[in-house]
Amino acid sequence: MDVPILGQLVCSKKGRDKGNYYIITRVINDRLVEVANGSSRKLKKPKKKNVNHLKFYSCVDEELGDVIRAKKTKDEQLFKALNKLLREVNNQE
Repeated sequence: MDVPILGQLVCSKKGRDKGNYYIITRVINDRLVEVANGSSRKLKKPKKKNVNHLKFYSCVDEELGDVIRAKKTKDEQLFKALNKLLREVNNQE
């Protein structure tokens, strides 16, 4: 099993949001994380997801992770970082 990291790109494998991409904004415990994407899922109302229902990517925005830890993140930053990470994934494939 992958270890969730703040700022890591993930994709939902199950649920109504299947196929949607998110960034991990909080690690609740070893089974649950909170994710957001800055547009349909804002930082003020992140989605709780079981880690077994997520596909983890190796792309991590560590700067964003630091900003999330400091609780100074804005939805626009999250949205831009998500798009940047998605471009990285597409370039790797």
